[in-house]
Amino acid sequence: MIPREEVMNCYRFLLDREPETEQVVEDKCRASSLDLLIDDMVSSSEFLEAHKVAIAQILRERGK
Repeated sequence: MIPREEVMNCYRFLLDREPETEQVVEDKCRASSLDLLIDDMVSSSEFLEAHKVAIAQILRERGK
C-alpha cells in the first residue's frame, strides 16, 4: 500500500495537478509499489502529452 502523501506527491510532481477525486487517491494507494505507481503515471497519455517535446529531444539524442 502506498501512503496517501506519496500518491499526492506523484500527482503534483509528475502531472502538475491535484488528483480528480479522493476515490482516485484511494485507488492509487492500492498500487503494489511506488515504482509501479510512477511507471503507470509516466506512461499515461496525460504525462506523455505534457512532456512530448522533452521526450522527443531525449529520443533524438539517444539516436545520435
